[in-house]
Amino acid sequence: MHTQCVATVFEFFGIKVRVNLRETEEPHVHCVRGNASVRYSLVRRDWMDPSTKFSKSDLRKIEEQITLRFDECVAEWERLYGEE
Repeated sequence: MHTQCVATVFEFFGIKVRVNLRETEEPHVHCVRGNASVRYSLVRRDWMDPSTKFSKSDLRKIEEQITLRFDECVAEWERLYGEE
């Protein structure tokens, strides 16, 4: 499903962590760099996609950054969709 990007919550090492418009699934962020992308659930605090082009090392770094900036991610989701 193609969605329109609404807001980049933060960016690090060229990886954009963002919330997209018109989502129908649980609260989550999209992490994108080049042709690699993966979704991270803000509810379960786990990956939503079984496979990705990100390396395991990148996934650890992304998860660390999301954990550090978790409140920002949730606040952006709530700004767009309201509180869950």
